[in-house]
Amino acid sequence: MVDRGYLIRVCSGGLENWFSEKDSLPALFRNTDTEHSTYHVESDVDEALAVAAHQLIKPSRTLDTQCALRIRFSDLTEFGIPVDPRRLGQTGVANVDHSHRDLIGDKTTMASLISWIRKRSLNGEDRVRRFNKYQLQTLIERILDMGVEERPTMIAELCETVLKRRERPTHDRERALRELSTIRLPDWAIRPVAFEFFKQRQAGAGSASDDWSRAIDRLRDAYRDHFLAMHWINEP
Repeated sequence: MVDRGYLIRVCSGGLENWFSEKDSLPALFRNTDTEHSTYHVESDVDEALAVAAHQLIKPSRTLDTQCALRIRFSDLTEFGIPVDPRRLGQTGVANVDHSHRDLIGDKTTMASLISWIRKRSLNGEDRVRRFNKYQLQTLIERILDMGVEERPTMIAELCETVLKRRERPTHDRERALRELSTIRLPDWAIRPVAFEFFKQRQAGAGSASDDWSRAIDRLRDAYRDHFLAMHWINEP
């Protein structure tokens, strides 16, 4: 995937310290971690959807004010922070989960990154976006209105749980398996896998459309296994 757009780190609170004159930095990354969860977005709309979908993984199932820290790829270059795209997100919204990225960095490196971005913010750059509870409710409704080719029914039920319309989602494993077999994947996630298949056959038997279909099958299988591991961890 071409490095267009930017990365966001979703966090609760911390905005007060972001624009204050205090020396302390907002606690946006856990100091004990070396892999830090972010999402790759290309627009304000992508950003809003990722923040809303991220709320579905919160154990509390409650909505409160959230912030999105905008991280540019030039920031990562400045501090030599690698981006690992291999780990899928856990929201259950296929497009958002495939946009998940891990930043690899220790406590000192991530503190330097935060300090750098705060200076850019104080100089007028738009680096922190705030989402209130009403905005998040509206965005969760948007996920609820999606078709099963974008998120399984169980995730729609989880949205209803967050919106206090049901007590808990049903865990219909067979239904999830059927829906995950036709889940829609973003083209930018399919393209590099299809290209790998193309290189492997080295202009031998097959076609570009075959490579594309094989890539979709592989990614769907991986996403199915990932989704089941999240929601049926104790089942085979």
